[in-house]
Amino acid sequence: MNTRKVRLWLGIILVVVLVSFGLLGARRWANRQPTPPRESRFVAGPAARLVEEVTYETCGHVEKKEKPFPSSQRGLGLADLTALYPAWDVTASDDNLVLKATRPGLCPLCREKLFVGLDGEEVVVFYGTPEGPHEIKERTGISTGGLPEEALLDLRTGIAIENKEQLSQVLEGLMN
Repeated sequence: MNTRKVRLWLGIILVVVLVSFGLLGARRWANRQPTPPRESRFVAGPAARLVEEVTYETCGHVEKKEKPFPSSQRGLGLADLTALYPAWDVTASDDNLVLKATRPGLCPLCREKLFVGLDGEEVVVFYGTPEGPHEIKERTGISTGGLPEEALLDLRTGIAIENKEQLSQVLEGLMN
């Protein structure tokens, strides 16, 4: 009978120890802190470039510029580089530092193109092309009220402008 009591006590002690370890492990698992990812060290080599990619919201075009990597920034980590470029999304790609940003409006190439068209009942000069994305450059104050039907048709489809002289001629013709 003594051996039975000893076995019973040993069994109880074993169960208590196992439950304690299980609870301790569960508590540690529940309170664990996620390990922060190790910051990848961006170390620019001699061929490293700084790549700027700007996406324009209105036209969707991406303007990409590559520059030599500044020697004063070599050896800095991504967190430090991100702090240096707060207006950019900073990533490392191969041996390059890539800066990405989104800007409102049209890209510089689209802003070089002009056309005259309509905004409601007013003649307006637009950046861009009649078929593509565009935005208002300036309002002319010219109403469509007294314009001939042929001029209105041209304005509805958009009159592409090649230079300032042509713009002056078109607007002058619409005012007369």
